[in-house]
Amino acid sequence: MTGVRLGTSEITIEFYDASWIFDHFDLVKSCFPHLGHVDLEDVDLRVQGRSGVVVAKMGDLPIGFTIWYETLPGTAYIWLTGVVREYRGRGIGLQLHKTLLRYLRDEGFDAVWFKAAKSKYRWIKRHISMGFRIIEHVREANVDIYKLAMVFDGKRVVVV
Repeated sequence: MTGVRLGTSEITIEFYDASWIFDHFDLVKSCFPHLGHVDLEDVDLRVQGRSGVVVAKMGDLPIGFTIWYETLPGTAYIWLTGVVREYRGRGIGLQLHKTLLRYLRDEGFDAVWFKAAKSKYRWIKRHISMGFRIIEHVREANVDIYKLAMVFDGKRVVVV
């Protein structure tokens, strides 16, 4: 568990195994109403191997999360990062990613990647400043998507 002060609020960040997703699937869906195709079967298929969830909480209330899983040996994919609407814009998602990056590095992962809509330019720019690089531009469901990746440099995450 990690404590982080964002503004005047104390946020704790905790690690959970993938079963957390199944117990909190309503929260996951509420952060992504446009992802109607994501269901528990899809989640179950993605989190079969090394995987987990990093959760931001205010007290006992989960207010944000990031779900990750291993796609290839030593490579993690950050699948979904969501923050409850009334807590957005406070840096919680970014703090979840930074915490996850340190964890993955410490666990011996070599690289991490994720996808973001091109329209999320501030999110993308912040990740580039942390050491991510755009590795591909694709169109999915008529949306421009960037794939961003970071390779860990030995025991250090580049620029985190």
